[in-house]
Amino acid sequence: MGRVRLDVSLLVNAVNILLDQLNMTLTYNVNDLARRLGVSYTVAWRIAEKIKGKRVASIRAIPNYDILGLRLVAGIATIENRNWLQDFKRMTYVHYYAPIYGTGGRRAFFVLYPPKGLEEEALGAVERLVGSVEQHFVIERVLTTKIERYGWPPKVDWKKALSNWYSVYAPSQRVAGTVRFDQTDLLVLSKLQEQGLWKVIDLARAVNLARKTMEYRLRQRVRWMVGGFKADLWSYAKDAPIIALLAEGKGSETLAALATVPYPGTVMIGRGASVAILALPEEEHYPFFRELSEFVSEWRMYFIDKEETHKFAVPRRALTEKATWTREVVR
Repeated sequence: MGRVRLDVSLLVNAVNILLDQLNMTLTYNVNDLARRLGVSYTVAWRIAEKIKGKRVASIRAIPNYDILGLRLVAGIATIENRNWLQDFKRMTYVHYYAPIYGTGGRRAFFVLYPPKGLEEEALGAVERLVGSVEQHFVIERVLTTKIERYGWPPKVDWKKALSNWYSVYAPSQRVAGTVRFDQTDLLVLSKLQEQGLWKVIDLARAVNLARKTMEYRLRQRVRWMVGGFKADLWSYAKDAPIIALLAEGKGSETLAALATVPYPGTVMIGRGASVAILALPEEEHYPFFRELSEFVSEWRMYFIDKEETHKFAVPRRALTEKATWTREVVR
């Protein structure tokens, strides 16, 4: 399957088709992938297997935090506790944390998802476990979108990409109300967060459910818990430094454009601020930051320590009853 590595157009098309399938049904279909790519079933199957194995790309689900009754909060804290990397694991609703390096030295970067109304308690827990919270952002949504093609190795036209931020940023229609869910639903969601490409029968086996039961849960419950799927291409940027980018005020929404570039990343849009985690090859740093400065009035960049990065799926252990979270923010 050398063709998968060499033909980036085929790879990007396959990823975008799979995103379409997953956003519709939460599962994928190899026959449809083969038909839309214009290749044989065997070739389409091998492409999907490579993506499932995270050898050239990865696809995963992004939870619908509103429906789940959770609120995303990202921030930076001063490190006052030498054992903070271990102590942070005591947080009930921590999604992501890592040391970062930049102006002012070493800091702690974190993303939390406490239940709505417990944001201040969660931030207080960070201060007890790590140190003073210097800055935090309430996140409204994590962007999911298709990947644009830029050739291979990719050379992004940053001026064009950043100028087109609104096509990605434009708010999507939100689903009102709530959905009933339980520990099993959260287990299915966590599986989709780890790896998005599942066939119904395989997903059912992974969580010890009958196929019919899994089909029902996907259709009636889990589909509302998923806000969409995002894809990352790893082939070129797998050794790239990981950066945390924080933008505030005028032009901060421009970071939305990063959701379409072919480098692995997560883009979070907040209230008058945006946060992005991006694997960006060093040769792209100067052209990217040069253009970014033309669009965003205030931004900061930090390098993330890849060796000390910790990431967690939505915590099943925090659910006390159906669709009800515990108020405990530290174990």
